[in-house]
Formats: sequence, structure tokens, C-alpha cells
Amino acid sequence: MLNGKLQSNPMVERFVRGGAWLIGGGAIATILNGLTGILLARYLGVEFYGIIALISSTVLLIAGLVSLRTTESVTKFLIEFIEAGELVKSRSIVQLSLLIDFLSAVLCVCLLYFLSAWLVPMLFGDQENLKWFQLYSVVPFLVFCYPTSLALLRASDKFSLISLTEVIYALVSFVGTVTLVYLKLGWQEFIILHVCAYAVRGAILIFFIYKGIRALNLSIMVKVTPAALAGELRGVLNLMGTTSLTFILKTTHIHIDTFLVGMLAGPAGSGTYKFAKNIIQILAFPTNALFQLSYPEFVRLLNDREKAKFKKVVRVLFLGTLGLALVYCLGTWLLAPLLIPLLVGEEYSGSVPLFPILVVGLSLTLISQYWHAALVAVNRAGQVAYSMFYALLAQVLILLTLLPAFGLEMAAASFVIYSAVRAMFLFYRFKTSVLDGLERQA
Repeated sequence: MLNGKLQSNPMVERFVRGGAWLIGGGAIATILNGLTGILLARYLGVEFYGIIALISSTVLLIAGLVSLRTTESVTKFLIEFIEAGELVKSRSIVQLSLLIDFLSAVLCVCLLYFLSAWLVPMLFGDQENLKWFQLYSVVPFLVFCYPTSLALLRASDKFSLISLTEVIYALVSFVGTVTLVYLKLGWQEFIILHVCAYAVRGAILIFFIYKGIRALNLSIMVKVTPAALAGELRGVLNLMGTTSLTFILKTTHIHIDTFLVGMLAGPAGSGTYKFAKNIIQILAFPTNALFQLSYPEFVRLLNDREKAKFKKVVRVLFLGTLGLALVYCLGTWLLAPLLIPLLVGEEYSGSVPLFPILVVGLSLTLISQYWHAALVAVNRAGQVAYSMFYALLAQVLILLTLLPAFGLEMAAASFVIYSAVRAMFLFYRFKTSVLDGLERQA
């Protein structure tokens, strides 16, 4: 009977099958990542864990500032072109996306290499960690095709492969960490491990591009003329530009607090804060899976003007995420003081007060992500970018003015401020641009 219901409703079938893969794979990856993070933090101690956190956050921060994230725009146009039977345009946008991914990754690695001689002394006070910073700087190039690969897999409903990528990456990281701990090696070898894990992930992503292309019956090896996208090129580039801007703002938000904490409080402060933030981010896995599923469906429903179905899907996703967020807030408040000293030792006791604050910020982010997806689906990515810009501005101002006086709790509070400002702005724009727009069309 269930199978019959799934077959009668393709959208529900895609949600159930895709959700099973993403949530199941996400659960496995989350467990592995959590074990890896706890083991690494306990073995290295807060100082050396903080060094790795500073290097990775700085590299990923700069990578986010110069990289172009084309995932949402390519997903949207791929779905539209394929449903319209425009295979030439579909091939063209995949080729354009791959070219943008490659060039931005090369630019990123070159910039990181040239800036490293200035950044490393600023972060650590000397040049001792320069070669490790430069080694980690190749990471953006190793996974350069991530945006295009993810877009192809979303458009072809290959969510099982998205899940598999994360599981393999988490497994490589976990096995490598256990091995290095057993061999009693230093933090430098963990930098090498991270780079190797990203190399494995990049190779898988390249292979899955091939799988996505085959699933969509495309062939990017076919020569396509620049005129193939002539009619839509402006719209494609505009959406790519605005979604890339949102990615820049999001990446800055994710890493700027760890970067500033490290500059002001040193590697130990950075390690304490990054540990708490990493553990909190693990809690996002079920709703991240729902976000992955919701965006392609929002594109289809809004293009077909299925107002009632769209509202119902958004309502169900919102209420489910709200319930999960309340459980997270209560669970973190009760369990963090008991579990953190037990799992990683008293050295990380400074992270305990951060957990209840950070989980509030995470909850606001998770609840508002569906408004984000709907706005991008109706070509309103610029409004998403505005929301993130104002939220990031508030976060940075709080970090620069209040962090030195109030410490790590204020860094966590800045995350809450960012999430609240973004959520309020997104809800207002979702109502005026998406819901009211559907009413006007009706």
C-alpha cells in the first residue's frame, strides 16, 4: 500500500527515497565525525587542536571569499532545461559551471600561497607553521568540482550518492585519526590526514559528476557553442552571481568567529570555541538532509504554480524542524555539563557554557533555511544575500567590539545574533516575495 502511494505521488516518492538515503547516510557520517572530533580534541589537547582549527578556518574563510558557489543556480536551471527537453542548454550550463569551479579554485590556491607569508605570523607570531598552512591551502583545489557535482546529483535525484560521499569522507577521517592516535603522532600529521581525506572526497566527486551526467542522459564532451545559452545567459549569470555572494557571506559567517577568537585569544581559545561549534554543527544533519531535498522540489512546485502543495510542504518542514530544535535546546542544556568533561576532559570545560548559546543560533538557522531555499527557487537570491549581509555585519560588529571584554560567550552570542537577524529578514522576504507572489499569480 505504501509503495502504491509513493508511485501515485512522485514528489512524496522523491522525498521518502531521497530522505532515507540522506538521513541514513547523514546519521552514519555524523556518528563518525563526532567520534573523530572528540578523539582528536582529547588526544591533541586544546592548544594543538586550536592550531588545526585556526589553519583550517583561515584557509576555508579565504577560499569562501574568492570561490564561486554555483550549486543552487545550476540545480535550478538544470531542472528547468531538462523538463523542457533542452539538452543542449543543460550540457552548456554544466560545462560553464565546471569551468567556473576550476578557475576559482586555481585563483584561491594561488592567493592562499601568496598570502601565507603574511597570515601565518599574524596568526601564530612566527613562521613555524608556514609549510603546514601552505599544505592545507591545496584543499579548495582538491574538491573544486563540489558545486557542479552536487547540482548534478540533486537534479538527477541521486541523493544516495550525495550521502555516500559524506560517509566515505567521514570514514576516511575516522580511520586515519584512530591510526594516527595509535601511532602517537603529532598535530602536523593530522594536517596531512585532512588533506588526504579531501583528496579522496575530490576523486569521488569527479566520478559522481560522470554518474550524474549519465543519469540525466547528458554528455559534456559534446562541443557546445556559446550561443546555446544566449537567451538565458544573463539570467544564469545573475543567479550564479547572487548565489555565489550568499556562499561568500555564509562562509565568512562560519569561519570569521573562529578566526577572530584565534587572533584575540590564541590557539587555546580558538580550540575551545571551535570544538563547541563543531559538535553543535553535527546536530544539523537531519534538517540539512531536508534542505537538500526541499530545494529541487520547491523549484518544481513553484514553476508549476502548485500553491497548495508548496504551502503544505513548507509547513510540514517548518514544524518538524521547530520540534527538533526544541529537543536540541533542552538536551544541550541538560547534557553538555555532564558529557563534555567526561568525553574530552576538564581542559575543554570552557566550552560547556557555549553549547546552550550556540544551539539557539543553530536552531534559528535550521528553521529559516526553507525560506532561503524558496527565495532562491523564485530567483530572489539577492534578497537572501541581503539578509546574510546585514546579519554578518551585526555579527562582526559584536565580535570586534564586545569579544575582547566578554570572551568566548560573546562569540557564541554573535552567532545567535547573526541567525536571528537573518531569520527575521528571510521570513519577511519569503512572505512578500514568495507567498504574496503566489497569491498574485492565482
